[in-house]
Amino acid sequence: MWEAIAAMFRDCERLGLAPEDLANARQAHIPKEGKDVRETDGALHAAAMRPIAVLSALWRVWGRARLRNSDTAEWLESWLRPEICGGRRNVDALSSVIQLLEAACDNKFIATFDYSLAFDFTNPKLAAEIFEWLGMPIGTANLILSVWESQRRVLQYAGEANTNPEEVKTSLPQGDPWCLIAMAVVLLLPLLDLRRGLETTDIMLYVDDRAWASTNASDCMNFGRKWKDWSSRLGLKENEAKEKYYHQNYALALEEFAKVGAPPKTISGAPALLGVELAPETGRPFTDKEKKKLDQAALVARKARSLPLPASRRLRIAAAKAVPKAAYGWLCEAPTEQMFAKVEDAIARAGPNPAMGDRDLKKLFRGHSASPYFMAGQ
Repeated sequence: MWEAIAAMFRDCERLGLAPEDLANARQAHIPKEGKDVRETDGALHAAAMRPIAVLSALWRVWGRARLRNSDTAEWLESWLRPEICGGRRNVDALSSVIQLLEAACDNKFIATFDYSLAFDFTNPKLAAEIFEWLGMPIGTANLILSVWESQRRVLQYAGEANTNPEEVKTSLPQGDPWCLIAMAVVLLLPLLDLRRGLETTDIMLYVDDRAWASTNASDCMNFGRKWKDWSSRLGLKENEAKEKYYHQNYALALEEFAKVGAPPKTISGAPALLGVELAPETGRPFTDKEKKKLDQAALVARKARSLPLPASRRLRIAAAKAVPKAAYGWLCEAPTEQMFAKVEDAIARAGPNPAMGDRDLKKLFRGHSASPYFMAGQ
C-alpha cells in the first residue's frame, strides 16, 4: 500500500497537482488562554479561538516524509538563516530565547513583535513563489499550492460540525507540515533586507514571533519601524498589544525608549517571548502570568483525579498534562519547591496516595516525570 501511495505522490509532484480530496480538511477551534467568555451565556468569540486545519492523513504523511528527506533537508539548510528558529531540526523554542537573554544581560535594548492571525493573512501563492525562487522543484511547489488554494474546511467546535464546508484560498492551513516553512520563507524577505541596515542588531525569528536586541534604544526602534513597513507590504497585521520594548534596567528603558517615541504602555519590565518571561534579574517577584500558569496546571491535575480510571492511570494522565504546563519556560528565575507544591500535591492526589506513606518514598514511586520541580530543572 505504501509503495502505491509513494508512487501516487511522485506523480502528483511531477504534475504539480493533487487529487481534490486531499484539500478537504476539518478545522478545530482551540480557545486561546486569557480570553474572556461572554457573561450572559458563556459564549466565546470566534476571534478568541485558534483555528487548526487538519488535512488528509495521507497529505500529512507525505509532507512529513518529504521534509525529512535528505534532499529537502539540504535545500532547507541552503537558505535558512541562523536567525530563523521555527521549522528547523534540533532547535526548540527555549534554545531560541537564550540568545535574547544573553543580550539582555549584556545591557542591550530588546523588542518583541508578534502578528495577529499570521497564517490567515499569509498569501499561499506568495509563499509558493518564494519556494520556487529558493530552488524548490516547481512541481513540488505547485503541488503544495494546489492544495492550499483549494481548501474545503469543515468547521468543528464542541463536538459539532458545520455540514457546509468553507472554501479557503488565501490562508495557510495552520497544522499543515509545510506551514512553518512557508512562514519562514515569507519572513526571509524582510530579514535579508533588514540585515543590510546599519543597526547593530541581534535578530531571532520563531514562526511569526520576532525579537531583536540593539546596543541603543534608537536602533531598536528604527528596526521595529522597518519591520512594520515590511509587514504592511506583505499584507501581515501587527499585534499592537504584543509590541514590547525592554531593558533589564526598567528606569533606563522608560527614559531611553520614551526619547525615541515608544508609547509608554509598550515599555515592559518583563515581556513574554514564546512563553518565557524575559526578566533575568535575580530575586525579582514572580509575574502574574507565571503564577497563573501554575494555577492552571494544578487545575488540570485536579480534573484528572475525577476520571473514571484506575488510580495509576489517573496519575500518568495528570503528570502528562499538568507537568509540561507547569515546568515550561523557567529560564530566568528558578522556581522554589514551595511554588510547585500545589501542582505536585494535585498530581499526587490523582493517583495512589496513602496518607501514612513517607513523602520521599511516595515521590520516588510517582517518578521524575510527575515532579514539575525536577522537570523544570531538566
